[in-house]
Amino acid sequence: MTERDQLFRAFLAAGDAACPVCAYNLRATESQCCPECGAQLELRLGSSDLRLAPWLAGIVTAAVLIGLQLVLVIIGVVTLLVTLFRPDSTFLDPGDEEFVVLLPFALGSAAVPGALIFLLVRYRRWLWRRRPRIQWALVALSLVITVSATLAILFIATVVS
Repeated sequence: MTERDQLFRAFLAAGDAACPVCAYNLRATESQCCPECGAQLELRLGSSDLRLAPWLAGIVTAAVLIGLQLVLVIIGVVTLLVTLFRPDSTFLDPGDEEFVVLLPFALGSAAVPGALIFLLVRYRRWLWRRRPRIQWALVALSLVITVSATLAILFIATVVS
């Protein structure tokens, strides 16, 4: 009998534990298989406090910002294509050149929340080890910087065009 088997039996001898598949009470079960459904069982250590809320909030908000930027790009491309293929249109009528200028800026502003998602994924374990208050503060600060940079890029685009 291995040490793993001994730990498994000691755990089940100490109290009630339900099979995760069929909910059969495994108290005093000798093998690492459920006697009711035959599922393989294993002991694991887990945490109910993963502190994922700030991290997920940052990922979701940045993804929404990317989505909004891509909607602006799609609207710009469709408007540009409609303008270019009008029967009475020259290549660019006066006033239409702003769409050509805005498209790269809209794509560039989508890169800012994309970079935030990259950083949140890359440094997630570092962030998860911080206290919840610090996590929320860091995520809020990164979102403020991301939104500010996105608005600044769009503002510059409207001034340039």
